[in-house]
Amino acid sequence: MAVKVEDLRKRGTAQHEAKLLRTKLTHRGIPKVLNCRRDRERYVVVMELLGPSIFHLVREKRKKPSLDTLYRTMYQTIKILQYTHRKGYVHTDIKPDNVLLGLGPHSHLVYLIDFCESRKYGPRRETEFVGNPYFSSTAVLAGGLYGPKDDLEALAYVLAYMATGKLPWMDLYDIDPVVSIEKILRYRKENDLRAIWTDIPAIILDLAATAQSLEVLQVPTYSAILSRLRQEASALGINLKSRETIWDLAVKPQVRRLETVVFPLGKDIELQPDLLAQLRKAEQPLDRFDSNALTVDSVGADSTMATIVTRKLPVMSEALRTVL
Repeated sequence: MAVKVEDLRKRGTAQHEAKLLRTKLTHRGIPKVLNCRRDRERYVVVMELLGPSIFHLVREKRKKPSLDTLYRTMYQTIKILQYTHRKGYVHTDIKPDNVLLGLGPHSHLVYLIDFCESRKYGPRRETEFVGNPYFSSTAVLAGGLYGPKDDLEALAYVLAYMATGKLPWMDLYDIDPVVSIEKILRYRKENDLRAIWTDIPAIILDLAATAQSLEVLQVPTYSAILSRLRQEASALGINLKSRETIWDLAVKPQVRRLETVVFPLGKDIELQPDLLAQLRKAEQPLDRFDSNALTVDSVGADSTMATIVTRKLPVMSEALRTVL
């Protein structure tokens, strides 16, 4: 079982996520919340244990996924977005660190995690930018409202990262997130991504282009997107609904877990004092995946995967605003 622990003295979102996943979003590609409760100044959420993220697989394995893996991941993540948007929510923080593989009998599945910043979409005044600048849509980086199309564009960049191992604007990092956003916006404006990404399936770039062409808060036509994806997969001999392991996990990256906590499967999880005491222990590295082990959800050390919460407007200089 996986555990997420949040300090309630800071900007808290774990309670929001737990409620959302227990009552609103129940898709096979979204992790189940098994229990949650407050412990002193922290909020503890117990969830089902999942495998490595796309980020860790790309970084640790250092090789491109097969077309089969790429198309099946694309198909499943688009289906998750279709479901989430049909329910009236947007994810807002889609990045490789939040796309995970399943374990054991679920190793053919892909999951979208971390719905802490998810919200109902609609006309509103957003005063904060929330997300990862490297994967956020161009419209959101430019100060626009977050809608379904922005999730789709972010997913296109995740798939491009998955196919190539890096986004061309990842070297533009600045300690000031506003400066990073300006640099990324300028790069996207001044460079032709199709000329740069010549070795990835065109459908990935078309996903980004389709998303950018939609109006604010407009929902993508997922039936057309999925229809094209199925046709391409069929032509390539790819079974999008295969139950084979979606990515070869023969070489597993490290995950981190607590030392010795095991829950009986099939029973409700009770967060007793002895368990909560173990949550306060130092983490130890784990070199293998154990479907019964308790793991702690943590943000990777790589700054490119960090989620940023900063002032929404203005996120760019007037000079850049006129260019866009």
